[in-house]
Amino acid sequence: MKLVREGNRVRECRIALGSVAPTPCRTPLAEAVLAGEAPTDAGLREVAARVREEIAPISDVRSTADYRRYVAGVLVSDALRAAWAQTGGGEIA
Repeated sequence: MKLVREGNRVRECRIALGSVAPTPCRTPLAEAVLAGEAPTDAGLREVAARVREEIAPISDVRSTADYRRYVAGVLVSDALRAAWAQTGGGEIA
């Protein structure tokens, strides 16, 4: 994950995920949701939804594809909150 802040907005966001597709993948549609925007709870929910649409997990003995899709969205949302806080942006409202 890469998040670049410009003032109170996200200048650039990069999201890469492993174990949710045959190879590690980026999620450009999810990345675009926050570009140029001030992060909000609604924006993070939209990012999570886009992540879930863009990945292609499999079901196996460890987990189902649906569970991996759900968890990927939650983890990306949590990671974006942490990245924003680390840039000095504070909590996302």
